[in-house]
Amino acid sequence: MADKIHKYLDKIDELKEEVDRQSESILDKIDMTNLLSNPVEYMKELGRQFFEAHTDELQEAINVGETKARAVLSEIKKD
Repeated sequence: MADKIHKYLDKIDELKEEVDRQSESILDKIDMTNLLSNPVEYMKELGRQFFEAHTDELQEAINVGETKARAVLSEIKKD
């Protein structure tokens, strides 16, 4: 069981690092003129773009979580 937990945590760490690496690049793309003229809409748009750019990583994180949940439930049922 400990190996499964470590494998799960390692995968989550990998996904987090990838999102962090790519999130830094978005800072270079901020248009201060647009940000200052309409901050709420501009940030919504940046958030949407970020989400779309990371859909694969987010789906993979969901899949990893579901797999982990199934493994935990399976272990619980054994006891």
